[in-house]
Amino acid sequence: MLTQSLKLNSQTWDITLDGAGHLATVSEAAAVAQDVASACKTFLGEVWFNDKLGIPWMSEILGKPTTTTFIQAQLEQQAMRLPYGALARATVIAHRDKRGASGVIAVVDTHGESSQVSL
Repeated sequence: MLTQSLKLNSQTWDITLDGAGHLATVSEAAAVAQDVASACKTFLGEVWFNDKLGIPWMSEILGKPTTTTFIQAQLEQQAMRLPYGALARATVIAHRDKRGASGVIAVVDTHGESSQVSL
């Protein structure tokens, strides 16, 4: 199975064009990483056709007492809902002094290809 997705600009998360002016695409591990990032950026209830998709950012994470373990589990769950995800491991580091977090999601697809998503 060839995994392919429209290429998104990493800064604006908008679609991009290739050198010929056509919609740019990414494939395989890069597409998997981008799709995982998109899934993890989705707020619970944001998707109109399926309001069960997404992470409860507003209701359970942002501005609420939570743990990095809970956030990691939510990220892994969203990564694994993609049909080509075989393994997902999230590592989240809390920066309490800055009221923020950083981390990475390591993903292995069904072809055994590895990719990472930085948070």
